[in-house]
Amino acid sequence: MRLSCQKAFILAVVSTLACHEATAPPISNGYLLESINGQPLPANIQAEAGDTITVLFGFLFLNGPEKAQLTEQIRYVHPNSPAGEATNNTEYSYSISGNPVIGQKMVLDYSPPCGPNTVCAAPPQGRFVGSKLILFYGAAPGSRPPSLYRPVALTD
Repeated sequence: MRLSCQKAFILAVVSTLACHEATAPPISNGYLLESINGQPLPANIQAEAGDTITVLFGFLFLNGPEKAQLTEQIRYVHPNSPAGEATNNTEYSYSISGNPVIGQKMVLDYSPPCGPNTVCAAPPQGRFVGSKLILFYGAAPGSRPPSLYRPVALTD
């Protein structure tokens, strides 16, 4: 009898994992930017020859199946113009794939997609590490460093 209970428990766990939706957020529908390249906020994403771009705040909101919005408060400092701040909002579509136990990845794309004759930077791509999310912005020299987000509880 004890062996049957163990088998039933294992079957229930496997069934639950098998029924997990690939695009469902693994933990939260909101992620707060915690650090960039290991540096707490505010953090520079570009600093050279008098030009500095600093992220003051960031939030990724998964607002429904396969829809996401990334909001960041940015400070710009340029040598020949006054410093300024802007709030950038970028809409994405997304999908999540992989096993929640060993790690999932998030694939983001612009929503609406970038036009055929438009030059757009590649959207970030994500990897879940435990409950946290890391967004990667490419491997090319000069690409933005990785950003670490922690889940936050959102209420209606």
